[in-house]
Amino acid sequence: MIEQLGKLEVYLQELKQGYSIVQKGLTTIGDIKKGDFDLHSLFFNSLKDVNPSIKNWSKVADILAMQVQLVFGCQSSLQQAASSGNFSSTDLQYLDAVFGNLKTLTEKDIDELTSLLSDGDRQMTDDDRMARIDRLYKEVSDKYSFLRTFSSRVMTESNQRSQQRTNLQDLKKLIIP
Repeated sequence: MIEQLGKLEVYLQELKQGYSIVQKGLTTIGDIKKGDFDLHSLFFNSLKDVNPSIKNWSKVADILAMQVQLVFGCQSSLQQAASSGNFSSTDLQYLDAVFGNLKTLTEKDIDELTSLLSDGDRQMTDDDRMARIDRLYKEVSDKYSFLRTFSSRVMTESNQRSQQRTNLQDLKKLIIP
């Protein structure tokens, strides 16, 4: 019996040692897991921060300048068309719809650019952020080009209508003295 108690005591000591080893192993695994999670967390949180060199990128300034010119260009072109007196109310409604849609699209682009350049809004790598800014630059450039072409055509049409009105008045003077 004493011999069995001695063996049980040895077995109990080995069991305590094994339990201690398992406990240390589980703690180590937990620490590794937490460290890995913290590293991933740190990485993904860093994707929310915008690199200052991207904020100061010349394309960003160009986009902002074009967006400002788009907003004011739409207002200016519509005011010029309205004040010329060469367009009917239906024509002016159409022009208002075109310029209004262009302004709405530009405001969406402004919101997107703001989101791209604000810390914490989007989780993107610098390359992804720059690629999206490149696409946005092209989209804004296309809208700006459309505004310039469309406004030019509207002014050309206004001048032609004005010239036609002058020609009609001159013709009436010739026919009816």
